[in-house]
Amino acid sequence: ISSHPDLDHLQGLEDVLRYLSVKAVFLPPLGLFAGGYETLLTLVEKEGCQLVEVKTGDLLRLEEGLVMEILNPPGEGLFFSSAVDNNHSLAVKLIHGTREFLFAGDLEEESLKYFVEKGLVQQTTVFKVPHHGSKTGYYVPFLDLLQPEAVIVSVGRNNFGHPAPEIISYWEEKNIPLYRTDQDGAVTVFSDGEKIKVGKFLGKE
Repeated sequence: ISSHPDLDHLQGLEDVLRYLSVKAVFLPPLGLFAGGYETLLTLVEKEGCQLVEVKTGDLLRLEEGLVMEILNPPGEGLFFSSAVDNNHSLAVKLIHGTREFLFAGDLEEESLKYFVEKGLVQQTTVFKVPHHGSKTGYYVPFLDLLQPEAVIVSVGRNNFGHPAPEIISYWEEKNIPLYRTDQDGAVTVFSDGEKIKVGKFLGKE
């Protein structure tokens, strides 16, 4: 899955295609972006992968008991006026048994408000924070709906001030564990569809 064509969300996927066996690549509608996917599309064709463009409302049954629901972008035309690439990035909900996992791409306040207004978001089990924990993804009415058991921030060295202090404080005040890849290394969530267990590469679980 590629959420949008920003390099920090794309280059790793290009290496996955080069070195691993990939059956299908899921992208938001290509017409939303002014470019950036050229190398990826060349690799998809070269490796013979299936290319699937998805949008809000699409349901993909990955295997028995495992469903991926597309929450964003709303369609093939530009819908949001600000931070166009970020707000049109793919956001998905993975449903495994009774558990739900929300991956919010690089969504920012405009799209998060839309989610709340349209009732697209609800309680989730695990939440991957949008935009590496940037302040642009801090919208309290959205966050208040989630009530997750664990929160994950995918972030590298603190070159841009990520994650924002507001993000950290919000989850600390709710006593919800927050995992950060800059401190915890790779974070892995294991689930049997009923229970979850979060593992991290660095330190104790």
